[in-house]
Amino acid sequence: MTDRVNHPKHYGGDVPFEAIKLIEDWGFGYGFCMGSAIKYNVRAGAKEGEAEDVDREKAIWYLKRATHLARHAGPPPMIRLPPSSAAKFHNLNEARTEALAAMARRDPEAALRFLVAAA
Repeated sequence: MTDRVNHPKHYGGDVPFEAIKLIEDWGFGYGFCMGSAIKYNVRAGAKEGEAEDVDREKAIWYLKRATHLARHAGPPPMIRLPPSSAAKFHNLNEARTEALAAMARRDPEAALRFLVAAA
């Protein structure tokens, strides 16, 4: 992973009080990771000056972390909105649409497969 994806300097580095570690310690980790993965998948390539592959790498990073958390704590219940409608609204390609649907099913491993295959 690049510095822009794995512990970017502006996040404070790999320290005990890095935001992601506080979020996980306080019990918000799985939802935060899945939410971040959804955000990066949906907005990939939309930020001026930011390549789509960087956002895809970020989504993959969060999905891997969510997978780890789910295996150890189990995912909390989530409110669902139709992923197909969201994908259409954001004009996502097929792989990103499938990844978004997998995220909505709380299946980060499937979402990873779709995003990694699209790389």
